[in-house]
Amino acid sequence: MNEHNEQEALRRDRDQAQQELGEIVAELTDNPDVPARAKEKGHETAEAAEDRVTDAKYQALAAADQARDKADQVQATAKAKVDQAQATATAKTDQVQAVAKAKADQVQAVATEKTRQVTEKIESSVPEPVIERGKQAAEVARRNAVPVAAAAISATAVIWLLARRRRS
Repeated sequence: MNEHNEQEALRRDRDQAQQELGEIVAELTDNPDVPARAKEKGHETAEAAEDRVTDAKYQALAAADQARDKADQVQATAKAKVDQAQATATAKTDQVQAVAKAKADQVQAVATEKTRQVTEKIESSVPEPVIERGKQAAEVARRNAVPVAAAAISATAVIWLLARRRRS
């Protein structure tokens, strides 16, 4: 559509130039002062050219403003979409965390129940003094976790070495 407008403008300019040329010819035949008439026509033509240049500048500025407005609009739309995607991701993350916490709580409850059942079985089949010594050993292990872990690792290594030597 813009190309059509440009062609139409060129046609109008051509028609106007033809009309002006006809007027110039008519005036030249009527007016014998050709140099003064030519100078006047030169000024008129220069003014018309300046007007066209000014119009072109305003059209270019208007196009630049439209492009700037469109860029702002696209930027705002993109920001809205990013914000929406971020909100959706946050909601999904919260949902997954809630499900994971519920599953973890469920597993913990099952593990606690199984531990209780095993503890009851062991306590019912083991004499009371052995249970007391076991509880004391567990308490010492909880308070001194690093030394007990180091001792367990060392004992495992010694047993493994001894078993390896016997095979050789």
